[in-house]
Amino acid sequence: GVVLSTLGHRGGGTPALAANGDALDIPSKSLATKCVIVMLANLCFSFRGLHQKLFRSTPQGNASVVDDLNLQYRMQQIGVLMLIVPTFLGNTVL
Repeated sequence: GVVLSTLGHRGGGTPALAANGDALDIPSKSLATKCVIVMLANLCFSFRGLHQKLFRSTPQGNASVVDDLNLQYRMQQIGVLMLIVPTFLGNTVL
């Protein structure tokens, strides 16, 4: 579904216009890049859900030990920590 949705939303709309009416040359990513980004985002979302389920099944993740709010907070912390390295690597100026 995600792949078909991504392939179906090709950027065939009207170009963006500047204040003076000229068309802006906005570089767009290729369709394959967009598809890969969407697929990776969905894969990460699925892994987060799987990790949350697996953590819930351990004695440390039992609902009597960790409530839903703290479990969500823990999952967000893990996600942010995993995002820091690619963010720094992708935004470094050489």
